[in-house]
Amino acid sequence: SDMIYKTLRKTGFVDTVNKIFSDNNNTLHLEGEIKKLSVFHIQGSSYYTYEKAKVNITWFIKNTFDEIIDSVNLWSYSGDFCFSWTNNKDNEFTSEKMFADAVDLSYYSLLKNKNFAKYLQVDSNFAINDEQLSINSPNKHAVQDVSEATSATVTVKRKDGGHGSGFAISQDGYIITNFHVIAGDRVNKLADITVILSEGDEVPVKIVRFNRMRDLALLKIDKSFDKCFNLTGNKTVKKLMEVYTVGTPKSIELGQSVSLGIISNERKSNNNHLLQLSMSINPGNSGGPLFEKSGTLQGVVTSKLVGYATEGVGFAIPSYLIPTYLNLKIK
Repeated sequence: SDMIYKTLRKTGFVDTVNKIFSDNNNTLHLEGEIKKLSVFHIQGSSYYTYEKAKVNITWFIKNTFDEIIDSVNLWSYSGDFCFSWTNNKDNEFTSEKMFADAVDLSYYSLLKNKNFAKYLQVDSNFAINDEQLSINSPNKHAVQDVSEATSATVTVKRKDGGHGSGFAISQDGYIITNFHVIAGDRVNKLADITVILSEGDEVPVKIVRFNRMRDLALLKIDKSFDKCFNLTGNKTVKKLMEVYTVGTPKSIELGQSVSLGIISNERKSNNNHLLQLSMSINPGNSGGPLFEKSGTLQGVVTSKLVGYATEGVGFAIPSYLIPTYLNLKIK
């Protein structure tokens, strides 16, 4: 692993593990899966064995949502034949290093592969091609108090066992959630999903449109909502504003869970525009509404920081940008 890491650094790849705001439009994930190993032996004098490795690797090219964009299968050899003996200093077999060498050389071959190289071109277009869609405002059905928010919030259930959250923006059945909640294992295959309403009913849902690079999706069910969040393009968000979210953290059994926190800042970095939150957010909260006590919508919960000595740092997409990101007209 250390050898591969050094090779990646030499070829210009950036370690984004500790980078907070990566550019989703300019980030690829590589996953190499070893399919087959072959070892060639030559028996030398004095009982020395010389070895060479041949490795078959399928390199999966993924985006930041772990969707497979493409794959490339390559065979590669290690370098010169090596002795098969134990190095007493670090107690490693030198033959083990030939496998790492073969993986390195496979990676170098990948860089020269035309099917891989075409994905290294940066596309700066964050817009979607869908025509503008008109959606009716909730008007008198708009959420006007924290107590009404739960009836406008849903759980988005994936057939593969995962789940996220979402919320209604129109009495006509339109729902907002994150794109990563509905993302499939490949870019041309979305997840199979249903929606669980606040009262517990599970209903079919249609994916109307999405903006992958902005991590947003618009869904629709054939059912009316009694209460909906009012979505507008007006910016009313402020630092230190007290906000709530309703969602389904960790387990579907915890649907309609409520968290309280504050908006600590508004961040703009690497084509990201996010609200930084100080509140309890867990896997499954993604796609849930961020709103004030008055019911005014302020964002869509999208992620949190995880790791040692990291607590209470989450992020949300500002709600006033949603009409632009999804090309919606609220009437």
